[in-house]
Amino acid sequence: MTAGPCSDLVAIARVFRALSSPVRVTLLDRLSAGPQAVGELVAATGFKQANVSKHLGVLSAAHLVRHTRHGSRVLYSIADQAVTALVEFARTGHQSRG
Repeated sequence: MTAGPCSDLVAIARVFRALSSPVRVTLLDRLSAGPQAVGELVAATGFKQANVSKHLGVLSAAHLVRHTRHGSRVLYSIADQAVTALVEFARTGHQSRG
């Protein structure tokens, strides 16, 4: 019987699954401008609040975003600058390879 993939590879796959949704990439792009609450993301993207919350949960589970509570507000932000760089690479990197 063969062993399953190591935990590092599972984590990498989780990140790429999280990045496979245009909605989630849009949210990451918006968050690259700075921390925002769900309501701000809804207003900026036009997505429904339940949809934004669900996708933020996936991004959080993949450790791509984090949230902090400020009173009654919860602000979401990019977890690491490498995430912003990855999104930027995806936006511009594929164009230079044409």
